[in-house]
Amino acid sequence: MDWQAQGRFADLSKYLPEGEEQQFFPFIPEYLRSVNGELGALWHNTDTPLFFYRTDQVENPPQTWEELLAWAAEWRENNRGHAFTMPYQNYMQLFTGNFERLGGQWVDADGAPTAFENREILVSIMQPFVDLVQNDLVPAQAVLNDHNTQMPLVYAADVASFFGNNNMHIRALQPNLPPEEYDLWAATTLPYPEALSGQQRAYTAGGWVIAAVRRDDDPDREAAAAQWVIHSTNPTSQAVTNKAGGWLPTRPGVIENDPFYQEDTFIQTTLQALNEHGYVPPAAPAYNIIFAALTEALQSAASGESSLDDALNNAETRINAEYADLVG
Repeated sequence: MDWQAQGRFADLSKYLPEGEEQQFFPFIPEYLRSVNGELGALWHNTDTPLFFYRTDQVENPPQTWEELLAWAAEWRENNRGHAFTMPYQNYMQLFTGNFERLGGQWVDADGAPTAFENREILVSIMQPFVDLVQNDLVPAQAVLNDHNTQMPLVYAADVASFFGNNNMHIRALQPNLPPEEYDLWAATTLPYPEALSGQQRAYTAGGWVIAAVRRDDDPDREAAAAQWVIHSTNPTSQAVTNKAGGWLPTRPGVIENDPFYQEDTFIQTTLQALNEHGYVPPAAPAYNIIFAALTEALQSAASGESSLDDALNNAETRINAEYADLVG
């Protein structure tokens, strides 16, 4: 987004047909315009994490974090293995939006770090993972795994559920499980903090954007590039290329009206999440510093290397120092 801030991308809004911008998920133009007010790109595909579970073993998947922790403890007492696994390396991604829904703020209007002004909310989000690992309620590998490296636990049936990207049924489950076992899997939206019960939750969205280079010296070339971006993200292109890639279109209308997507229950669950509140972390460079430091703090605390308090103190020091270097 640095290039967007520098004005290197064409403002696509002047090339889009009227009403076209509103055909995308609302979080998309909101985020893209958050940098300098211009529509500097269009979003081609997106995704969000879901809670996957085996329907023959999990009758009622937990809806809140409190339910999840209680269920994990009960399962551990009565069953072989663990109820679920989740990826440490993607853990903070799962909850970046709900940090804000709970009242936190990652950066201020100038892009400076403000996460530690809401330290108690950070603790409330990070402590559950520490408890899960230290109380043996998730496999020990969870403190190292990402979305992909956690999957052998699933293939071996050592867990009955997992947190993973919404396309893991296509990318991982279907290619690696017998058809009759694959058919047992379903997904629901992520468990959320009890404090957000009855409120709108946030689901972190990713994906790719396509931009056209601004060419004040050659407006015809800029216009041609802009038309290619629009073509690449139009309903037909979105429907076809996202099917091939196992991604999610960024136009809800495509998902709602194309039979391929209509019949995919995993995609319909993803649509439900992003329609509720798709969330993209701040475009500010400081956010990447915050995310990296908190992810390292989480591993340090969960592994027992330090207390969560000490890990957060170290993270705050690191964030402040790296941000100071960033702004000079």
